[in-house]
Amino acid sequence: LEAVRSGRVSIDRLDASVLRILEAKARRGILPGAVAAPAAPDASVLNSSDHRALALSVARKAVTLQRDNAKLLPLAPTAKILVVEATSPTRSDVVDDQMASSLLEAVQRFAPSAVGSSSRDAVTAARTADVLILGTFDLAQSASQQKLAADFAASGKPVVMVSLRGPYDAPVAPELGTVLAAYGDRPV
Repeated sequence: LEAVRSGRVSIDRLDASVLRILEAKARRGILPGAVAAPAAPDASVLNSSDHRALALSVARKAVTLQRDNAKLLPLAPTAKILVVEATSPTRSDVVDDQMASSLLEAVQRFAPSAVGSSSRDAVTAARTADVLILGTFDLAQSASQQKLAADFAASGKPVVMVSLRGPYDAPVAPELGTVLAAYGDRPV
């Protein structure tokens, strides 16, 4: 206001700036009574090979090694690997046929002989494995997952925990020396 009153900014310059802002708001439908003209989405880019490649690149870069005190990684693809993806009450039951995946499938890409087990049979199945991989979801909220992590640690076998949601599972299982955060359980 002072700039206009002193003449540093002309009324015409102020009006032009205000008009430009109002026109931008009107185009986006954020003025009372204004309706934005919807832009036609370009659906051809959805699920394109470029986007799938970008998603894979981002996912690979996002995986975080939180700790590897036991120096277990990388695992030998010929090791007898048992993969257990723990059940969790906080895990979504939504299934997307094109996106559904599992930790076991991901591990088998690198170690084809890896086998899976349910949480219920995991401790028994662990006896014949060289390495145990435990996929967790919100470990702090699941007593059954915490017990499984403790049982795996007590087995004396090398254990790799993979947090399949966020990076917050690592502090809940300090007895596990190798922890990765994958931030999801989708194929990418």
